[in-house]
Amino acid sequence: MIDPPALPVIPMIDGDYYLSVYNSTQISGTGITMSLSGGVVSARICNMINGSYTIEHDAAINYMSFDELMSTKMACADDQITMIENQFTTIASAELNTLIEDQLTINLS
Repeated sequence: MIDPPALPVIPMIDGDYYLSVYNSTQISGTGITMSLSGGVVSARICNMINGSYTIEHDAAINYMSFDELMSTKMACADDQITMIENQFTTIASAELNTLIEDQLTINLS
């Protein structure tokens, strides 16, 4: 009897996260948060951002795909925060690298 191939390991990532590193640069005190729960993403950057996400697996890499992201439209006072928010609200997917001790690492693409 031949065993079927193993199913990919899809991580459980539901939880609340704070942004502490952006583009390999340590940042702190920004108050940027992201909550994930059952396929729903909610983020607080400068504005509130809500939408849906799915986790997909391809060639030993997990991808997080975002859909229907909606955002409030307040002006951000900080240029770096504005840049982060603009990138986040226009992404279609992100490479989900690791989830270690409540630290979620993703690469936006």
